Order: sequence, then C-alpha cells, then structure tokens
Amino acid sequence: MLNIHEIYENKINDFFYNNKPICYSIHESKIDALKTFMVVDNHHHENCSICSEIYQFRTIIKVLTCGHVFHSTCINQWLHAHNTCPLCRQICII
Repeated sequence: MLNIHEIYENKINDFFYNNKPICYSIHESKIDALKTFMVVDNHHHENCSICSEIYQFRTIIKVLTCGHVFHSTCINQWLHAHNTCPLCRQICII
C-alpha cells in the first residue's frame, strides 16, 4: 500500500511526464452552490456535453464558473471525481 507521499509523487510525475491533470473532487456543498436553472423553453436545442442529450423542458441544469452548462445530474457525478470543467478543463472554484 502506498503512503501519502508516494501517492502525491505519483500524481506529480503523471502531471509532468505523462500530461495527466492532477484531479481532485469538489466538496458537495460547493457543487450545491453552483448556479442552477430549470429549462423553460420547449425549443431549446443545446445538448449536454457529458451525456449528449438535448436539454428537455423542465430539466435542471447547472452552470460552472467557466460558463459551461450541463445537466445537474451529469455535472454532479463529474465533479465528485474531478475539479475541472469537462469541456475546457478550467478548475472549478466557487
């Protein structure tokens, strides 16, 4: 089993040598604090970049600090594993 120093050393090596981003999840309270809206337009034709489905009437969506929009359930799952936007990779700080 790796100790904490070995885990961080592996993450840093992945970042610098393998171009893998260092990912951390976002705390639930910060995910809940994201701007949340309900789609009220029946003619909305944009889609969620995570699941590729069109935002349906009365669907709950969330806006990240970078401005990108996703289904609430999709982005909640993503942010439990990552601290970046799935599109632009900007760190999501609230």
